Amino acid sequence: GLLMGAALGTVLGVYLYRLQPFERPAERRGLMTLLAVLGTLVAVRVALPELLPDTEGRFFAYAVPVGAAALVVSSVSAPRFGAMQRTERLGRFATAGVAVAAATGAVLLAFWLLTEQRETEGLGWLAMAAGIAGGGSAVIGLGLHVLLSVALRVTTRMQLMELAQAGHPILQELQEKAPGTFHHSMLVGTLAEQAANRIGADSLLVRAGAYYHDIGKMERPEYFVENNIDRGVSPHDSLSPEASARIIHGHVLDGVEIARRRRLPALVGDFIPQHHGTRLVEFFYHKALERGDAEEENFRYPGPRPQEKEHAIVMLADSCEALVRATQPETHEEIDELVNGVFAERLAEGQMDECDITMREMQVVAASFRSTLRAVYHPRIEYPDAPERAGSPDAPPETLAPIVGPTPEDPDAPPIRAADE
Repeated sequence: GLLMGAALGTVLGVYLYRLQPFERPAERRGLMTLLAVLGTLVAVRVALPELLPDTEGRFFAYAVPVGAAALVVSSVSAPRFGAMQRTERLGRFATAGVAVAAATGAVLLAFWLLTEQRETEGLGWLAMAAGIAGGGSAVIGLGLHVLLSVALRVTTRMQLMELAQAGHPILQELQEKAPGTFHHSMLVGTLAEQAANRIGADSLLVRAGAYYHDIGKMERPEYFVENNIDRGVSPHDSLSPEASARIIHGHVLDGVEIARRRRLPALVGDFIPQHHGTRLVEFFYHKALERGDAEEENFRYPGPRPQEKEHAIVMLADSCEALVRATQPETHEEIDELVNGVFAERLAEGQMDECDITMREMQVVAASFRSTLRAVYHPRIEYPDAPERAGSPDAPPETLAPIVGPTPEDPDAPPIRAADE
């Protein structure tokens, strides 16, 4: 039995390594899987001698919760593996426990039907054994999942789910210090998550990454246009282009430091330096060129470029949302042109060269962005001029002027690339 278990474990390991590679940190996820499988084998080896032989036919041996190992493996492997594809919620373990119980019961029932006696009393013991196997697998699997993930510092789906809540302390701090950036991050999360779902990328990771990609702006929020309430005055007016560029691309370095200090998982922290890749802070670069000289490297983000398709989606969503918000297009066609322009520009810059996103997937992502942005930034209704008594409480609804409307674009505001960057 032990040799059989070891052989099956080896087959599982080869399958995961070759066809379903672990997410980072792959080594620790692999070790977590190994410990779960070995722990189950040891438990079975210890328990079976006590449960066999079951001379009264009460199926005691089949009540051992061996399914716990499968639940742990599924919870830490690639999202496509296993029946627990998304373990963001505790209910997933309960559902998996029910599935284990049902499968165990079905197998035991088949064996019961093949026996000559087929005593009805055995059905009750059969059902009890299946229930213990399923329930025990869920409880032990959840316990191992939490214990091993904490001990080995492996980011789990439930941790990502917690990070992707707007009430997380870091996001609350972002909302307080940089409300414009917080609102932008929420919209980028919505854009990116929907697009990720369409191409089968990890939408939960994308949402969490989008929420935290700009947390570095908390250090100097007033230097970023979305947080600058007084659009007529910019703190960059008194700075040289080089100094402004250092502050702008400095939000990436600040974000990396905040992520390290606040112990954000690397899976989420990777979105901070990669959402701008190695792009130029173009507004201030061109401003320096107008002066006569500019060292391009002084205006370039440190990178790296997006390494995974999830990072690429957030980069594209970040640029598209900022551009559409600043440009305030009046038609759906204008929104489409802006989105298509961002995608073409990022491809021409080579920002997608180091990740595995395909052209077909980028087309699907672009279509998703266009659809979402059309819904968010739809053209406003033109209201007729309000008569003199429009502010009167007796005025009919159709004569009331809108309380909130679109804010006219400030002609002195810098182009979107400064707002984005």
